[in-house]
Amino acid sequence: MDRFATLYCRGCPHLRSDDLSREQLREFVTERQLALTAQLESWQDLVEFATPHLQGLEPVIVRHTLRRLEAELAWHEELLAFLDESVAE
Repeated sequence: MDRFATLYCRGCPHLRSDDLSREQLREFVTERQLALTAQLESWQDLVEFATPHLQGLEPVIVRHTLRRLEAELAWHEELLAFLDESVAE
């Protein structure tokens, strides 16, 4: 079985990566990456505005959200690099 078979596409619980061609999978991951980038940029704008008004645990919660989005983006970048490498093989 293809090594992509165990990759599940987030947001589509019944869609597995082996249901997609490599190009379709790459497109799916790229679209997700673009959505995450937009979400991170939106949060960064919000944080810039809201920081002076944050209280208590709010700064920690906001940093957690930013770090989670950054980690998601880094993982998607890794996945796209992996997909590119596997096509070259």
